[in-house]
Amino acid sequence: MAMHQSNNRLSPLSQLLKEYRKSHGLTQEQLAKELRVEPRTLRSWENERPVENIRELRRIADTLRIEPERLGIAPAAYTICTSEQIEEIVQHAWSLVEDSRMYQARATIERLIQNIQTQITSEEPELLMSLAHAYHTAGYIVSEATRANKSYEAILH
Repeated sequence: MAMHQSNNRLSPLSQLLKEYRKSHGLTQEQLAKELRVEPRTLRSWENERPVENIRELRRIADTLRIEPERLGIAPAAYTICTSEQIEEIVQHAWSLVEDSRMYQARATIERLIQNIQTQITSEEPELLMSLAHAYHTAGYIVSEATRANKSYEAILH
């Protein structure tokens, strides 16, 4: 699905990236790091080049924890993750923790947990290890990002 822009109208992705950056107080370099792209790629997305690759749009939506519909793509009913994808998202959550962005880390890890719940029945050892790692990370992040009177939420993980 192409998202072309006129001279005076930016693509939905361009608008969303600029709004996200401003609302989270991020520079282009910081957001590029979060999206795991070069800053020049982010500048291009924000200013002129629409992204037409649906997988890339879905990855951007997942990384920013926004609804895919805001980028003009349909949401997936559920997402099957490989152990590598799970570990990548877990590492991203930890990088948010290191940057003292606990609430974004919590949103990231909780969305991952929601997406991987259907995979718990797997018997593949590597995948089960990644699932356990994700749940362990979720327990820690939720406990750190939760007020003391709601600490029972962390126990769920």
